[in-house]
Amino acid sequence: MSQSLSDYSRTRGFLKTQPIWKNVKTKPNLVVSCLLCEQKFPVKYNALKKQYSQKNNWNYWTSQKTKSAKYICNVCLMRIHHGKSMRNWITDESKADNFYNYVYQGVFEN
Repeated sequence: MSQSLSDYSRTRGFLKTQPIWKNVKTKPNLVVSCLLCEQKFPVKYNALKKQYSQKNNWNYWTSQKTKSAKYICNVCLMRIHHGKSMRNWITDESKADNFYNYVYQGVFEN
């Protein structure tokens, strides 16, 4: 009287579904140049949010409204954070919290 899991699922009305990330379409990484040092680096596509990562998007951190995205590499973001270039550049408090969480988690380290 042994039933397999798939037989049990069918008899109980459960649908077998795949995880959500299996059905999501992805896009290739963008290769962009840094706003400050002009080094090329990839920007990953976040398939669940259906947009490219905001981590290196200068317009995201500074809350600037422009049509063209400006990207900044991890090294330059850390230089700015350590006060070698600009100060008080993140105006939104929740974005500042996200930035400091990224710093302490080591997200900006290469």
